[in-house]
Amino acid sequence: MRNVLRGINRKIAVGLIVVLAAAGFNAVTAAPAMADCTPNSIEVQVYRTGNEMVGRGRFNGCGNGNIIASVHLQRWRGFYWEALVSRTMYGDGLWYAVWYDCTGKGTYTYRTIATGRTAGDKPFTRASGEVRTTC
Repeated sequence: MRNVLRGINRKIAVGLIVVLAAAGFNAVTAAPAMADCTPNSIEVQVYRTGNEMVGRGRFNGCGNGNIIASVHLQRWRGFYWEALVSRTMYGDGLWYAVWYDCTGKGTYTYRTIATGRTAGDKPFTRASGEVRTTC
C-alpha cells in the first residue's frame, strides 16, 4: 500500500510541475518566466543619509543572469544630469547601492537611474524620483 501511495504522490508532483511550467513559472525557483521580465521589474530609489547621497536599484522576477543593468547616481547641473557613481547589478531581488559624499558640494537635485537590456535584449532606462538637498 505504501508503494502505491508513493507512486500517486510522485504523479501528483509531476503533474503540478507541468501545470506550473505551462502557467509560465519556473518549476525549480517558482519565479516568473523570463518573458515577464520588463523595465517595470526594476526598482530605483534615491535618498540622503548624513552627508551621503545614496542611489540604489534592484530587479525582481527576472531570474539571475536574465537581465543586464547598471544603477547610476546623478545630479542636475542646470542643463544636464551629471553622472557621479555607477555599479552593475547582477542578482535578482538584491539591492545594489552607490554612495556619493556630498559634503560642501552645495544644493543640487539628485536622482538614480537604472539602464540596461531586458532578457529579450530590449534597452531600458528607469529613473527614481528626485531629491533636492544642501550638503
